Amino acid sequence: MPRRLHLAATAHSFTDRAGDCNGAASVTYVRLIARAVASLLAVAIVVGLSQQAGAELDEPAAVDVSVAPTEFWPAPEDGGEQLTVTFTAPVAGTYEIRVEGTIDGTYHDFGTLQPGTYSWTWDGRDRRGNLLEEQSFNLKIYSWRDNNHWADDVVVPIKLSRSGDSTYITDNNGDEGSAGHLDLDRFTLTTDRAGVHARYDFLPGYRKSNLFAAQAYLDVDQLKPGYIASIRRKTQSPKSKLVLTLTMAQLYSDAGGVKTIRCRGMKAEHEKRALAVTVPRRCMRLGGDKVRAGAFISDIHNHFDGFPDYGDGYRWTDWVRYEPRP
Repeated sequence: MPRRLHLAATAHSFTDRAGDCNGAASVTYVRLIARAVASLLAVAIVVGLSQQAGAELDEPAAVDVSVAPTEFWPAPEDGGEQLTVTFTAPVAGTYEIRVEGTIDGTYHDFGTLQPGTYSWTWDGRDRRGNLLEEQSFNLKIYSWRDNNHWADDVVVPIKLSRSGDSTYITDNNGDEGSAGHLDLDRFTLTTDRAGVHARYDFLPGYRKSNLFAAQAYLDVDQLKPGYIASIRRKTQSPKSKLVLTLTMAQLYSDAGGVKTIRCRGMKAEHEKRALAVTVPRRCMRLGGDKVRAGAFISDIHNHFDGFPDYGDGYRWTDWVRYEPRP
């Protein structure tokens, strides 16, 4: 008989032969077994808690990161804005910032850092000093901790924005002087961070007092309504005030009517032989991220000039980007 069964049988015979005395011995035996089991359970619980605590200590602490701004305009013509990354190193280790998406793998290696707060400023250039084109990137922070653990990658989406190129059309219809006091030489469309700029360059003889109206037709989709930025005198008098308005209409069509848009920030600037009108991008809420334009002007004697060039059809500038979108 196995030893366990033999002990059980012996305990049973003690109870039968000795009555209450041996019964007390049996109870004591059971209590010893219960205490042994309780001790084993306690040891198991302590070991489990110790392992859990060790695992928690091995988990890398999170890196706290802030990026400002997440969209920036680093080109000199846009103000040379820079992006700043600030992060907190929770424990000692090696830290590195990478701009994922650049051809040469732009990065900044901090080396070994002690716990604390650190920052890095990026000017939108690659490792060779070349300013990057407009693009969206992922900014990542990597760290190798002293406890031999890689921390989870911290990823922050960022965008590098740049102004669009200028594009223009010239008045080549050969009718110089046909507009009386106004002759439009070149019409230029430019986009930048401030918005969309339409510039009218006139031939010699232009005088602001002779201008009655100038309209820039801003087309954002050939199949949908576009925008008309107008500067016009209140009356036919050359002394009346010039007023800027922005409207939305189906360009060169009588269908759908015209809708006036409230637009703060529109402005007109006069030079000796030029007029520049700015429309903030936030005012142009519909349409895509590109725009093209045409122009039309008239003087106080109702002479007109501009584009279209009647006989050859309407002429537009090339399409250019306009960012940021609202």
